[in-house]
Amino acid sequence: MTTPPASPDDLRAVLFDSGGVLIQPIGGRWNRRADFEQTVLAHAPSITPEQFAVAISAGDHFFAASTSTPDYDDYHRVMLHHLGVPPTSHLLADLRCEVPDDPDLVAAAVRLGYAGRALCRDSAASDVPSITSLTEFLQFF
Repeated sequence: MTTPPASPDDLRAVLFDSGGVLIQPIGGRWNRRADFEQTVLAHAPSITPEQFAVAISAGDHFFAASTSTPDYDDYHRVMLHHLGVPPTSHLLADLRCEVPDDPDLVAAAVRLGYAGRALCRDSAASDVPSITSLTEFLQFF
């Protein structure tokens, strides 16, 4: 967070944008789920960061060449192909499943909403105050 409020009463707004897509993509990518690498590594633990970079770039090109939002399984297959990882039905299902929200963070957001306040979490823009952890968030209470 760039500038914390002096007191909880100074806090006026909360914006939760874990992917940073309301401002701009974090890391320069609009697509690829937050846990893509972690999910793939659970199936193929020897993949290197360099291999992921090449595969993600191929996925970006695949998305850019599409006239509309492509099927995410096809998108994942492109990246998995570049990683040399078979796109098994189990792995594709893991890449499609919802990423669960932190229940404590959701409860805090609901409390703030009822109090008429909002907050920016994980901002991709450096001039927007952001909070990147629940611990930092709880400092306001």
